[in-house]
Amino acid sequence: MTLQHRYPDEFMPSKYFLAKDNDKTFQFDDQLPSLPIPSLKSTLSKYLESVKPHLTREEIEKTVQAVRRFAENEGPKLQSILEERAKAKRNWLEEWWLSYAYLKLRIPVTPLMNVTGIAPYVFHLWPPSKGTQVTRNSLSTYFLLEHWQLIKRQKLLHDSGRSGKEPWSMYQFRNEEGEAPSHLVVFCNRRIYKIDSVLDSKGRLFTPPQLKHVLSRIKEEAYSQEAGPGLSSLTTLDRSTWYKLRQHLVSLSHTNEQHLHTIQSAIIGSSLVDDTPSDMSQLSQQGLLGKPGNAWYDKSYSSIWFENGTTVSNCDHAPMDAMTSVNVSFYADCRLIECEGVWKGENEEETNEVPSYHELHFTIDKQIEDGIAAAESSYLKLARNIEIINPEFHTFGKDLFKELKLHPDTFVQVCLQYAYYKLHGKPAATYETATTRKFYNGRTETVRSCTNEVVAWAKVMLDKDSLPSQKIHLFKNAMKKHLSMMRECMSGQGIDRHLFGLKIVAAENGFDIPDIFIDPAYEKSGGNGNFTLSTSFVGFTSVHGGVAPMCSNGYGCFYRIGAKRIVFFISSWISDEGTSAVKLYASIADCMTEVIDLLSNNTVSSI
Repeated sequence: MTLQHRYPDEFMPSKYFLAKDNDKTFQFDDQLPSLPIPSLKSTLSKYLESVKPHLTREEIEKTVQAVRRFAENEGPKLQSILEERAKAKRNWLEEWWLSYAYLKLRIPVTPLMNVTGIAPYVFHLWPPSKGTQVTRNSLSTYFLLEHWQLIKRQKLLHDSGRSGKEPWSMYQFRNEEGEAPSHLVVFCNRRIYKIDSVLDSKGRLFTPPQLKHVLSRIKEEAYSQEAGPGLSSLTTLDRSTWYKLRQHLVSLSHTNEQHLHTIQSAIIGSSLVDDTPSDMSQLSQQGLLGKPGNAWYDKSYSSIWFENGTTVSNCDHAPMDAMTSVNVSFYADCRLIECEGVWKGENEEETNEVPSYHELHFTIDKQIEDGIAAAESSYLKLARNIEIINPEFHTFGKDLFKELKLHPDTFVQVCLQYAYYKLHGKPAATYETATTRKFYNGRTETVRSCTNEVVAWAKVMLDKDSLPSQKIHLFKNAMKKHLSMMRECMSGQGIDRHLFGLKIVAAENGFDIPDIFIDPAYEKSGGNGNFTLSTSFVGFTSVHGGVAPMCSNGYGCFYRIGAKRIVFFISSWISDEGTSAVKLYASIADCMTEVIDLLSNNTVSSI
């Protein structure tokens, strides 16, 4: 039985991750076009359309007036300043986005901003099994390090658009893992260790057996002592408090500063944890909400391994978007499938050399100890307030969408809107990720998936007197609108990043905050981080994960689409009695089935 047959919608031979011939990973980055700035007229027109589902007629009229004043007064001046910035910077958004969307925020990065991902091999290759933690970690880490080497040597294939001929920016991969250093940090029993190098004396990666040897020694040593101070818990604090404690930590000892640099510059962080999550929902909860003290949440990529051989990742969102970490996880999954989860010693030479390691001993005082205790208390309070589920919808998947000529992501998005409307009786301001990586150092744009077209369709679906032909007609309109918006956003013609830029220009140039950003419509439609549904299509790979809800009455909803199934990650706040991840998924599953039944029982032309 071939691997492709065993894993038809999850496996890709690892050779397809490799750059061809003399190609290099970053060779096209400097050739990509600059990120464009949409016209002010276009953005304001689209903005007015996007707010209508969330406003009354009276509110719409007030917003129209606010937008008109902006277009006639501050808007053109702010647009001009923004255009001047774009002449000097190939990506006018890049620095602002990193600073204002991430680094200036004072909220804890976990669980509020970081992304968690479930290692897919847990379910199709390595089911939970006691005593496998170190063996599996060593093999998986080896393949993660292979990926690191591909980046370092510029042998990772550059991404491209759907045509396969349009190169995309790869610069985020520079931030995925440490660049110059070649060491790892390991967290175990609230202690922190450094594996001095992942390369042997000949410059080769240490093999899984060699990594297993050192990980076993670290684990044995860590648990032969009492639990450590759990210094990594400090990374769960709000940013201002963590900054002050970090500065104090550095003031206590120069060695402390060196240790912090060691942690920050490590290729990845690897955690050995004694919990035993056994299903996707439990793993997601551990990845985003697990016990503090055993992971450094400021790392771009942290791999957390549990006693029963299951694993998740936790990734700092600031330096890279989720699809970057998806690439490394998918690579490791495909390599593991190729070797059937067992190290077979390809090209291994006999050697007695093993990696060296040592514990990082910090000098701490009562202020730091109190900070750790406060961090763990505030973190656990947040973590206990988030519900996460990972249901699998097995009724259909990509194969059926292909048969019916439906765009998979668009189908799920419009059904998600219908499901929310059916459950809550109102539209949801929605964020869906669109990539702008076709541009220089591009990251993301927001697709405002809650459109007038999809709301009109949802209302007709709930009308018992409406005809199937009406439902299908409006469904097609909703699908076409979403597809059109996605194309516009990927082409740099979305509205949210443009509005964000205009707002920053006003703030940095001494303007009063324009009425358009004070008008209630801005936040009601999702502005200032108020999207009720925070969604993202994770792709067609085996990798899956998600985030916490963006706002207190909202949901996080990520999904991946396989050949015959759709896997969801849904989160909600337990303290908000009006939301429920379980109920939302039930509504999604019901609505998707209803729509497919509608289309299957009626003649539908291609959408």
